[in-house]
Amino acid sequence: MRNGGAAAPQEGRAHAADAPPEAEAAYSVALCTRDGTAFLAAQLVSLLSQTLLPTEVVAVDDGSSDATPALLEAFRADAEALGVPVRLERNAERLGAARSFFRAIRLCREEIVILCDQDDIWTPDRGAAFARAVRATPGAVAWMSDGVLIPSDGPGSPGGPGSAPRRPTRTLWGALRLGRRARRLVDAGRAAALLARKDYLTGSAMAVRRSFAAALPDPVPPFYHDAWIGWFASGRLALFPDRTYAYRQHPAQATGLDPSAAGSLRRVATGPRGTSRAAALDAAAEGFSVLARLLRESAASSVEERADAGAADLAVRKAAFLRNRARVARRAAPVRIAGVLGAACRGRYRAFGGGWRTAAKDLFGRGAP
Repeated sequence: MRNGGAAAPQEGRAHAADAPPEAEAAYSVALCTRDGTAFLAAQLVSLLSQTLLPTEVVAVDDGSSDATPALLEAFRADAEALGVPVRLERNAERLGAARSFFRAIRLCREEIVILCDQDDIWTPDRGAAFARAVRATPGAVAWMSDGVLIPSDGPGSPGGPGSAPRRPTRTLWGALRLGRRARRLVDAGRAAALLARKDYLTGSAMAVRRSFAAALPDPVPPFYHDAWIGWFASGRLALFPDRTYAYRQHPAQATGLDPSAAGSLRRVATGPRGTSRAAALDAAAEGFSVLARLLRESAASSVEERADAGAADLAVRKAAFLRNRARVARRAAPVRIAGVLGAACRGRYRAFGGGWRTAAKDLFGRGAP
């Protein structure tokens, strides 16, 4: 891990009479919901089962039409009985996951904010694990832990809802292919070099400094809140290997993981084609162009708060790569093959994509950008 800090202590946040050192680090929970009744209850139980309870929970609902608001109201009563205040907010119009999370972060009071999805399950020591990571890396502004993947039809563990599986068969970092070489890049302050290839950050595994994240501009498509934070944090992002939660995989979630070869082939076979795919690539390129401009503005505004010095240049090059892929997507198969092979020989798919997986999408003219 790289450098981190801790928030001011608050008395009585830990269950145990003799509070551990990490109890000095108060933290807020930023929870976002939308039509979450299928899995939300188990997640809420896990929040109140922490060995180090949060100082507060801020929940932003993005226009649920089911019983999610009622579940949150009941949770507020349970949490406040334990001394944990809960702030419930409902968006006047649907903002989507990325902007809802930024709204929740800005409403939090504590400097350290742990992000929380509605469909996962926290391990009992998640809050304490993040507190340790913050203390160990005082220069960081964002942190990401490991986790375990659980299926949509699983309760989360043999013990039932509210706890994570004891013997995971697949980890989050394994599914993301976040190996030692990739982690060394992050430790060296070069997280943007990884983000230029793919979005390996998962918001449900992250925590941020509120003063940093709240000052960022809102994300633009195609970015979710996690990748957006990652690009701006780049040189001040810390990874730590604790498996702090169970990451549930189900068809209704906003994002998910299927790291298998079959999953890769399925994405190629079922993704957009032709002009619609080219348009999606052009839109993604425009998003990276906007990101590059905002990164440069951020770097110019404050030397101390600047992102990784090379992040803006990488975003520019990523935008150019996406525009080239859009041009290739509009061409007939023989010309498309030549374009893909040319980019592959120049190392573009390795530097700015998923290697052969991205090249396969372009060769077949299918798959999401």
